[in-house]
Amino acid sequence: MTMILPHIHLRNPYRIPKDLASLVVARDRVCIYCQNDFAPIGPKGNRRASWEHIINDVNLITLENIAVCCTGCNSSKGVKNLRAWLLSPYCTMNSINAHKLAPVALAALQFQIRSDSETHNHGNLVVQESIIFGSSQNTQAETPENAA
Repeated sequence: MTMILPHIHLRNPYRIPKDLASLVVARDRVCIYCQNDFAPIGPKGNRRASWEHIINDVNLITLENIAVCCTGCNSSKGVKNLRAWLLSPYCTMNSINAHKLAPVALAALQFQIRSDSETHNHGNLVVQESIIFGSSQNTQAETPENAA
């Protein structure tokens, strides 16, 4: 199945139901990560539209996990989880952080951070969150020793 709308042309090898694909394409008018416009139908390159599984699970076909992003961001993200990818040189070079994400991607990131905080070193998460969210706040984890 191929979705053709005025702003993008997408093959659908993931068998995304047509109704869901239409909702996603209507919602994601620009890349959900870098916010750049998609290249018009025809040109090849990093700005063509592509399907994205925000959480890398091809069996998770929901409005919260299926999105449209540019091929540049999709290729760079690959199978990395969103939080790890936002710390990558590609995101740094392209000024991609949580403030730039579309709401669907930001919700996935926030869910991932909440889930990861239960199993990871808190100090490391604070540093990563400050980078991802573009914060210039103190990134030192609060401990009993430095809380006073």
